[in-house]
Amino acid sequence: MGKGGSTVARTSGQAEWLTRRQVARIMGLDELRVCQMEGRELHPVRRGDRSWVYAPDEVAAVVSGGTTNGTVTARVFTMFREGKNLPDVAIETLQPARRIRELRTEYDDLSGSMTVEPETVQALTSLLGGPALADGRSLLAAVRASLEAKYRAGFLEGRADAEDYGEVTNPTTGERRKLTRS
Repeated sequence: MGKGGSTVARTSGQAEWLTRRQVARIMGLDELRVCQMEGRELHPVRRGDRSWVYAPDEVAAVVSGGTTNGTVTARVFTMFREGKNLPDVAIETLQPARRIRELRTEYDDLSGSMTVEPETVQALTSLLGGPALADGRSLLAAVRASLEAKYRAGFLEGRADAEDYGEVTNPTTGERRKLTRS
């Protein structure tokens, strides 16, 4: 108990601080879970009567999906790096889904990656007419194959037109010239 707390007495407003039972009730958790959060999300202080109390602003920050010292953010970023999905991260960290989504956006921004919604993946899969897209590499391969197929089709169409009409158009200048047959 109180493994992450400080024994330094804080005199200003400590009477208004919250007991472990009050914190548990506010957060909708049991007192054991509140104890497990000590030293990470919560940092209690020991009062003169040897009981632990919690700063209301720190409790409010955790309840609203944040934390005052970034430990939840660091833990969530580690889980993203390990490849865990959003629901699993929310369950394991006991953070609201809204907060996990915000952290995923921040993680993607910092790491230079992006998250694609399942509906977008389904739409891209049907548009590209390929196998299911499992990751960024399969998306890149599908886009590359689609573009190469379109280029090939355009090249063949241009060749057919040239044979039909006996002339070709320079794509850079737009100038048409006759084909010489050998």
